[in-house]
Parts: sequence; structure tokens; C-alpha cells
Amino acid sequence: MPENNKQNNSFLFNLSQIGKKTNKNSIDNIADDAKKLSVELQKSDEVEEEQEEQEELQELMPLAELKIDPELMLNFADNASKTNSQSSNKKDDAKEVNEIKDQPQTNQNPSTEVKEKAPEKVLIPIDAKVYPQISADNMQAIIIIASPVDGGKDVDIQMIDEALGNQGIIYGIDEKAKQDAVANKTYDERIVIAKGLQPIDGVDGTIEEAINISGNDKGPKHREDGTIDFKELGIIINIEKGQLICRITLPINGVNGKNVCGGEVPCRNGKAVPECVGRNTILSEDKSMLVAATSGSVSVNSGKYNVSEVFKVEGNVDTSTGNINFLGSVIVTGDVKEGFSVTATDEIKIMGMVEGAYLRAGSSVKIQNGVNGMGKGFIIANGDIKCKYIENCRIQAFGDVIAESIIGANIKCDGELIASGGKGVIMGGEYAIAKNVTAKIIGSQSNISTSFTLGMTVLLHEQLDNAKKEANVLLCDIKKLVQVANYLSEIAKRNQLDSEKLALYNNAVYTHNEKIKELEKINRQIMIFEQQLNESTHSVIRARTCIYPGVIISMSGFSTRIKNELQRPMIYLGDEGIIVSEGSGK
Repeated sequence: MPENNKQNNSFLFNLSQIGKKTNKNSIDNIADDAKKLSVELQKSDEVEEEQEEQEELQELMPLAELKIDPELMLNFADNASKTNSQSSNKKDDAKEVNEIKDQPQTNQNPSTEVKEKAPEKVLIPIDAKVYPQISADNMQAIIIIASPVDGGKDVDIQMIDEALGNQGIIYGIDEKAKQDAVANKTYDERIVIAKGLQPIDGVDGTIEEAINISGNDKGPKHREDGTIDFKELGIIINIEKGQLICRITLPINGVNGKNVCGGEVPCRNGKAVPECVGRNTILSEDKSMLVAATSGSVSVNSGKYNVSEVFKVEGNVDTSTGNINFLGSVIVTGDVKEGFSVTATDEIKIMGMVEGAYLRAGSSVKIQNGVNGMGKGFIIANGDIKCKYIENCRIQAFGDVIAESIIGANIKCDGELIASGGKGVIMGGEYAIAKNVTAKIIGSQSNISTSFTLGMTVLLHEQLDNAKKEANVLLCDIKKLVQVANYLSEIAKRNQLDSEKLALYNNAVYTHNEKIKELEKINRQIMIFEQQLNESTHSVIRARTCIYPGVIISMSGFSTRIKNELQRPMIYLGDEGIIVSEGSGK
């Protein structure tokens, strides 16, 4: 090496200088000086060797981190040892100087130089070698190609293929990377030579709600005018039978991958949605839709969708619940407060009382305590209405109305009106009853107005009322049109009617005639309804105790007013009118 040659030349120069001193010093002094010089040179060599070993270790460190085959480390070490062999020659030079002291002392020419004899080098060619390395997950392989030494053979495709084959790397090999490594003689560098095929994970199934159930925004609703309706809190999510609850997306399976050794890398298949079928819900045949099996309120609990046919309010219907509107039956354990409403397509049960509220049931209404309508309460039922008492309330039932006492009510029912148990009184108010009326006491001693119309159904009563209202509206319109036509007629008599006013006059006359035709049609309907009302009825009024004066009774066009207190009367329609039979109302 160049550095070694410099040191050897320095050694020879110093040795020649020692030889020049032989004229003044003895051979012994020359040997001592040479020995000192040899020791110094040996120490310098040892330091240099240690530095070179450290440098070689630094060069080999990256290979050690890559967990390269020990054979590669030895190959690099052998190459380094060849360069170190030259430095060992310096030690031999120092040894030759030490031997000068042991040689016989003869006359020597001081000017004679000690020549160093260069050692002969033996070159051993080493071919390039490929060292593969596979990642821990077997999804990538790299190679490091050790460079050839002393004329060894360069890397070629065959060397790389053999190395990969020996390591079991058979899939995802980058042919271009191989060719580039050979063409560019890429030595002692990391080369990504193969990559595995990553698996493709599947897609999980999903649930998409058709109506907002899980994230239902409960609370007061905003009206269109910007105000807030504190009675509509949206605590119930209604759903009808057969209505879609949610759409279900089925899972999609994944695709397995392959590592560089040809092994299969499993994928993660998509997961099906958790079981979501709850009470009163069913899946479609293709399992892509969940629908309601009945009408009611839909809710989700522990991932399962349920449809409840009964909605229960724990406590009162008030500002804490808002109005109740339910497709099914409703149970209220408390009261229904003033101004609030309960609507159900089936039965309504109130465990407390109803105060100035609105109730509408698809079947019956049962109120454990009573009803105080406060002059504005209204209860509608397609079935019976049963409660403890009824006061100042409008009621419309397509079945019976049953209470212990009824005071100041306005009741229409297609069944019977019964005041039984307790006082059993019907006092004040208006009652249109299709069938019978039964009570202990009817009317009051103070002659409070109490009237009954028997034999009229709720539907007939509604039709008659609506027809009369419509007839009244038509009469008002006709009067206004007559006034307009008369005014324009007076102007026409004075020849002051221009074309615009003439068109207005003609339109008023035409509209007046059309309204007259409509009124005639409505009047005919009213006559039909009244005729049905006046048909013979078998309805009966029974007072098990008494009936007080002031009670008015109408049946099939006949009407009578009770003038005296009657004990246990029975009132019915005879051939010639209303018959009052005292003592028969048992």
C-alpha cells in the first residue's frame, strides 16, 4: 500500500543515516540506535493496525444489521487481511534491523545502504456473490451483491437466480431490478428484488336507517313562523306495517395475497352486520331490508330494531312529554294536562284524569278517574268511552259512553249513554244518542237545560250539521251577490254603466244563479238527513230514580219537554208521538 511504502522508505533513509555515522561511532552505537528505531516503528504499526481494524468493523456494521450470512462477513474480512499483509512486512524490516546487532562485526562501508526486498504478492480472484435477505413478514426480499476481488467474475443473472432459488424466493421477483443490478454492477447496496402481493381485505356489511331512529333529535320543534312548539317533542317514532326500517348491505369477502416465498397471505373477510331483527320486525327474502311486521313505535335496543304496539307514558302527559301521537295503543300512568293531546290508532288508557285535553282513539278510551273538559276538552273514540265522570267536555263515540255522572257535556254516540254506579246522574248539556239512555237521575231540581235527541247516529248528525253549515255559507254569498247586482242595476238605469262595470254585473248575476243551484242541492240533502232522523226509532230513555222538569226529549221529529218531576219514568216513541210512562224505568 502507498502508506506502507512511505514508512519503509523512511525506515531505509534512517538506516542509511545511521550508516553514515560509522565514522564517529562504534558498531554498538549503531545497533542501539537501530533497535530504538525498530521499537518506535513497531508501535506505529500496531496503532495503524488497530485503526484499520476499526475502519473495517465500521464498514461491516451495515451488513451485520441486515443479518447477512457470516460467509459474506468472512469474505470481506479476507479481502481486508490481504491489505493488512503488506503492513506485516514492516515488522519484518524491523526484525532485520535487530539482527544487525547479532551479526559479526566486520569492516563495513558506512556509505553502504540497506536495501529492502519487496515481498512477492499472490493474487487470489474472488467472484461477486449475491446475498438475499427476506423481511420478517416474507412480503419483501432484498439482495446485497458483494463486489468481485482481484479479478473475480462480475455478477450475472444466473448468480442472482441461484441465490434467490436457494433462499426460496420464487414470487414477485422484479426482473428489471435484476437486469439493472447486472448492467450497472450495483455492488454492496441494498436492492429490492421481490415484493409479495398484499391481500385485499373485504368490506363489512352496513345498516342504513330509512328513518332517523338512532339519532332521533328529541326536543321542541320549530314552527314555520320561527316560534317553538313546546308540545311537540318527537319522543315517538311511528312506523306502519310493511314500512321500511333500514337497508342492509351484505359483506364482501376479501382476496388472499401471496408472499415472496409463494405462500398464501390470508385476507380479512367482511363481517356481516350484527343480528338486527327484533320484536315485530322481519327481513326481506334477500336479507337486504328490514321492515315492520306491525304498526307502532320503532326503537333500537342493543342493535336490534323493535316495533312496539303499545306506548306507555310513565307519569303525566305534559311539558315533559309533549303531545303523544302513536300508531298503536297508549297507556298513560298519570294525567293528561290541559292543552295537550293523546292520539292513538288503537286504544287509549289513562290511569289518572283528563283536564281540558284532546284525546282521539282508533278504538276505545278508558279513563280511570274522570274528565274535566273545562269547556274545551274533546274526546273522540271509534269504540266505547268509559270513565268515572264527565264534566264540561265534548265527546264523540261510535260505541257506548259510560260514566258514573255526566254534567254539562256535549255527547254524540252511536251506542248507548249510561250513567250507572255512584250518583248515576245526567245533568245539563246536549246529547245525541243513537240508542238508549239510562241513568238514575236525569236533569236537576234547578231546571238546568238538558236535551236529548234519540235515534240519530254520529255520522248522520255530522252530515246534517255539515250540510246546514254549508247552506248558511251559501246564503251569505247569495245575499252579497244580490247587493252587488242591485247596485250595478241602478247604475245601468242611469246609463252610467261602462264596459268594466257591465262585465262585473254579468259575473255577479251568473255567480248568483250558480250559488242558488248549490243551495237547492244542499237543502235537498238536509231534507234527506232529517227524514232519516224522523224515521221511527226504538230508542228509550230510562230514569231509575227520577227525571226533573226542564228536560227536552226529541225522537223522529217529535219533541216533548218534561214539566213535572217524574219517578222512575220510561220515555219512548209510540205511534202518535213520544210516550212518557212513569214508574216503568226500573
